[in-house]
Amino acid sequence: MNSKISNTKAEISSLQSQQETKTKEITLAKKELDFIEKELSEVKKEDNTKKIVKVAGSVVASVNAKYNATKNELEILNMAYARLKTEYETAKTEIEFLKIKYGEQTKPKES
Repeated sequence: MNSKISNTKAEISSLQSQQETKTKEITLAKKELDFIEKELSEVKKEDNTKKIVKVAGSVVASVNAKYNATKNELEILNMAYARLKTEYETAKTEIEFLKIKYGEQTKPKES
């Protein structure tokens, strides 16, 4: 039972680490998008406008795709985390129950 709790704790820790990593990736993608928008705003508006708009659209589509994939992964991680947390609490309750149950049986009866 203790190994089950240890495994669950390790899995929760791993999921939290993965969630932090994905959050950092999202932040990095947002910074990348801000940089690109800044660069595009500094480009002279001449005949290149159509090209710039097309490139910007591609960049936005790429960032959105990364964002959606990361968002989906985070949702999966959150569901797994909730499931593991429930399993951990159940295992913890079972251990407490067993401690009480077997703790009472091993006590000598007073007569």
